[in-house]
Amino acid sequence: MQRQVLRFLVILGLVVIPLVFFAGTNRGEETPYRAADLRATAAALDERATEVAAAATQLAPVAVARSAAATVAPPRTLPGSRSAPIAFGDRFTASDGLEVRVFAVDFDAWAVVQAENQFNQPPEAGMRMILVSLEVTNHARAYVDVPRSVRTSRFRLVGNRGIVYAPFESNNRCGVIPDEMNWELFTGATVSGNVCVQTPSDESEFHLVYLPGTGWQEDGVFFALP
Repeated sequence: MQRQVLRFLVILGLVVIPLVFFAGTNRGEETPYRAADLRATAAALDERATEVAAAATQLAPVAVARSAAATVAPPRTLPGSRSAPIAFGDRFTASDGLEVRVFAVDFDAWAVVQAENQFNQPPEAGMRMILVSLEVTNHARAYVDVPRSVRTSRFRLVGNRGIVYAPFESNNRCGVIPDEMNWELFTGATVSGNVCVQTPSDESEFHLVYLPGTGWQEDGVFFALP
């Protein structure tokens, strides 16, 4: 719209200025245009330029709003997305061919972690340990002769605050846990294991997230925890 305004003003200048100059330099001579006609044309063009500028001013906020809205990615609604997580106990095959199922959750797992290793430290004040039990099956046919790795580093917890908790971060680690998810498996093999993360005690509505790649790609899978 701004380009249209500038283009119109340039055209206005190119039309009106020569006409006015022609009228002024040819006073007393016969001209095809009368001074009154030229002044009327200039006034009409000036009025039209004012209208275009006003319209551009009104449309500018709308254009900015549309541009801002276009930069915000819409939420995913496919099964496995945060807005449509996989139900507790259901199986889901991720983009890497690994099928994941959450079959148990302990929202206060310090006693279990403590029993696993006497040197484990208790949760920090205001924190708790959440232990998630998983089953994973390798369905990746393209890797029949190559095992696939499934480790705790591929998992995260996200609660109602929207904060991501990783099991390997110093503030979120549980220590040595029983049956930690750390396997390599060929196609057709099934394993089970645990993922443990420290989170704030007053947070709820957790999702376990499995990341098939090395980062937060669009194919990350969310599993609802009960």
